[in-house]
Amino acid sequence: MDYIVLINYIKNNYSFNWLTNSQKNAYNILKEYLIYDDVINLYGKRGVGKTFLGWVFAKNNNFIYFENEDAFRNYKVKTKINAIIDNGSLKDGREIRRMVSLKTNKVIYISRKKILDYGIELKLDLNDVEHVLNNLSPIIGENINTNIQNLKINDIDLWNIFKGRVYEY
Repeated sequence: MDYIVLINYIKNNYSFNWLTNSQKNAYNILKEYLIYDDVINLYGKRGVGKTFLGWVFAKNNNFIYFENEDAFRNYKVKTKINAIIDNGSLKDGREIRRMVSLKTNKVIYISRKKILDYGIELKLDLNDVEHVLNNLSPIIGENINTNIQNLKINDIDLWNIFKGRVYEY
């Protein structure tokens, strides 16, 4: 299987039901925090599903998803929008607020580290990994070279698991 085929499968089939329990919990907290602040931080290490959660949240809540800050900066708006900015590299909450103030009503800023006071850390567990693999089983097959029981919680990286399925190692 090709990596592009996998990504296209995900983009064409994902839904709220594809979220893991950890992602659903973070999703609900994001909605709650957006009541109290206009700029919320979703953070976590590589491969825990932050981007995927951003796609689902954008799709279900009238947010526009931006893959990075440059895509957001280059977006021309006529009225203020709700935005999700992924792969955030800014390290200061004031910089983020300045960047988004003229274009947005609400923002979810996705990064690897906590930057803002209202921040939700996304972490996965083995049940979450199993859920993701079940979502993808129609295209990647079942039980192919990945024994999730041998994974350590701190080492969970969905990208590495996908690579193992795509490149069969």
